[in-house]
Amino acid sequence: MGRRTGDYLLGTSFLAVALFLAMSQEKSESGLLRPEERGVSHGIPASHWTTESGRRQLPSVAAFSPQPTHAVLKNLSRGTRIVVGSLDVSGRRHQLSVAIGSNDSMREVSFPVLRFSINDIARWRNAERLPTPMCRRIETQRLLPDISACNHSVNETSARVFLTPHFRDTGTVHEPAECRFIGESPRVRVYADRRLMQSTTAGKSTPWSQSLTSAAELRALPVVYAWIGAINDVDYDQKLSIVVTDLDHRSRSASHSSPIYGCIREADFQSNSDFCGDIVYIDPSIFELPTDELAALLTHEITHAAVCSIKAEKSLGSTDPAGSGTQPAGLQVPPWLSEATAHFVELQCGDADAGAAEMSENFQRRMDAFFADPAGSPIVAAEDVLSLEERRSGSRGAATLFLARWISSAEALQQVLRSDAALDRRIEQLAEEPFADVFRHWTLSLATMSTLPSARSSEHNSLRLDRFSAASKQTRFSLLGTAFRCFECSDDIASLVIESDDGAQLQISIIEPEARICSAKMD
Repeated sequence: MGRRTGDYLLGTSFLAVALFLAMSQEKSESGLLRPEERGVSHGIPASHWTTESGRRQLPSVAAFSPQPTHAVLKNLSRGTRIVVGSLDVSGRRHQLSVAIGSNDSMREVSFPVLRFSINDIARWRNAERLPTPMCRRIETQRLLPDISACNHSVNETSARVFLTPHFRDTGTVHEPAECRFIGESPRVRVYADRRLMQSTTAGKSTPWSQSLTSAAELRALPVVYAWIGAINDVDYDQKLSIVVTDLDHRSRSASHSSPIYGCIREADFQSNSDFCGDIVYIDPSIFELPTDELAALLTHEITHAAVCSIKAEKSLGSTDPAGSGTQPAGLQVPPWLSEATAHFVELQCGDADAGAAEMSENFQRRMDAFFADPAGSPIVAAEDVLSLEERRSGSRGAATLFLARWISSAEALQQVLRSDAALDRRIEQLAEEPFADVFRHWTLSLATMSTLPSARSSEHNSLRLDRFSAASKQTRFSLLGTAFRCFECSDDIASLVIESDDGAQLQISIIEPEARICSAKMD
């Protein structure tokens, strides 16, 4: 009897689970949104969050629903904008297509789609009254040293061997080089590659040293210390070493994107490595730039040095729960985050009141590349997906712009850097909102920036818009995870089908040119 009773209870349990699955499946396929896709919560009322079925969005259980691979958009009026983004935080490349739909194109499972009114987004942006997103004022005057006693004389007998990096068309070469001491300040010591000094016009070493020590002491170090923290004195010489060497050996055809003005090597900041030290390498071409540009670029590289110091600190201070001293995996600050942080801090060394107008030409190029190709400029630039040149382009602008909104203090930046989580978890911990909401908010802001009368003239308003008409043929394109693409309808379109591969985790938003969405009501 006991066994039969057990079999009966087991059968009843399976029946209950099957019924739950069936109910969940029915609810998830009704056109309602999944819990992680519950609209933008940045001041847009819930009454404006609607699904393509015209119903107000309600939570639904979709844990067991199949992964959708397409979305069908209905009744798109002329001027409507469609934002297609990928929530895949791995940064993988996904294949998508957009085509005019037919009467039978509606299928059972579809990506969730939210509609918004351009008027609602305009009111939301005006209500926020955000400060200039790139610059945050922070007190640094107390960190300024007395540099009146700087030494800028070349000492032929004082030299040091560094493992200098050189970027070539075929890759990066690291070779030992003897470098001369050419000057110092309270916190910085400057060296120049002896080979470079032999081929350079005499008398340049003093101006080089003066430019670097002044920019470092008065502009870069105060800002970096305030936002990131001190740099580890790995070689125990009590100063940051700046080495001037010929970094960029690439041919003109290979260097058409961005010049290489400076770099650091992460291995230098590990005390057990050969040629270790807190070292920044600078290309002599940086001295041809304006003073503000030089200061911004030097700040960028010194920020990398400070981030490496955080990584070393985390590794040294981390042990496993058993106390064996084994350092756990996952303590690396990913390269895309390190670059975004360096650009963010770089922007702080200028005049905060001037805002985005003070961005360096180096960062301006990356912002231009991002606005020209947002679909190919992901926040997370995966090293196994994008080449070095691709990662050095629009992706860095995207990541900086995305993070800048949430970095309101040094504590917030430290929280992001010290987390070992993926992008979505880092942002959710910082913003205390679902990553899907934050990402949608960001893409909507950029997609409507040029259409809003409140947009500041200093902001970029040249985001790439791809036109789609009723006569358009199928468009195929690739979309990287954490990137997006924006379309605008040049005609009224009855049905539009967007398809993707598995794993794209598409997020689709429709922006109506007029407040038509408000008329949608629940049955």
